[in-house]
Amino acid sequence: MVGYLPSRPPCKQGVSLSKHTSLGVGGAADIFFTPQTLRELRDEMEWLQSRNIPFNILGGGTNVACRDKTFKGAIINTKVLNRAWHEGLRIKALSGCSLAMLVKRCCELGLSGLEPLVGIPGTIGGAVIMNAGGRHGNIGLLVEEVRALSPEGEERVYARPADRFGYRKGDFNGDIITEVVLKLKVESPSVVRKRVCTIMREKFAVQPLSARSAGCVFKNPQGESAGRLIDRCGLKGRCAGGMKISPVHANFIINESGGSFENFMELAGMAQDRVRENFGVEMEYEIKVF
Repeated sequence: MVGYLPSRPPCKQGVSLSKHTSLGVGGAADIFFTPQTLRELRDEMEWLQSRNIPFNILGGGTNVACRDKTFKGAIINTKVLNRAWHEGLRIKALSGCSLAMLVKRCCELGLSGLEPLVGIPGTIGGAVIMNAGGRHGNIGLLVEEVRALSPEGEERVYARPADRFGYRKGDFNGDIITEVVLKLKVESPSVVRKRVCTIMREKFAVQPLSARSAGCVFKNPQGESAGRLIDRCGLKGRCAGGMKISPVHANFIINESGGSFENFMELAGMAQDRVRENFGVEMEYEIKVF
């Protein structure tokens, strides 16, 4: 920690998390910080730590399901920390940088590697924490360096962190990612763009990308597909309140009409129970619940 802060950094109170998440659910946060700079992020973390106030990081608000009750603690929203720089084969991006923007920029520059992440919403920080990707590849393969802050405000650098990535997981000791450096390859912009379009068409054909959801709810069990298992249980299209297990891909729960967190968890729990009963498989959440 860099020193005691006598006054609270600028924040909002009672902010509805439903307006900051792709699923569209969530109660009010007691404290809601939106740091404008990395210095502000560090100050906010230090202030919270000095008062033992729990906090969660919220980037693009994807891959999360927030409870409808008031969040007792603080939310730090990194969406404004969204700058990126291009230097040769490398792109350096702050944690709140949009994946969609980075993919688009790489198409323009003729830099290849990020194509597998097209169609995945959210930020680069969240993508690294969960090693986002799919059958075409994962972001961990591209990461050359990660800069982060410990919950106490200590700056840390993870160079060449390939061994920290696993299936839908990036292990950075609970630190808060601040910057990411990606190493890419040079290719013709037209080739990169064509590959992005091809992967995007594939995803649109099998995923409800235009619906309101938190993305894939469960990790794929080893050697299996979570969506296929849920589908084989006959749960595609099953509803609870305003939530529905997607008829397009059963590992997505979509918010059709004002669904609640309880509706979401009812369907997720049903899917877990049925898969366990029918196949003896315990499914693990890919999303974060808080």
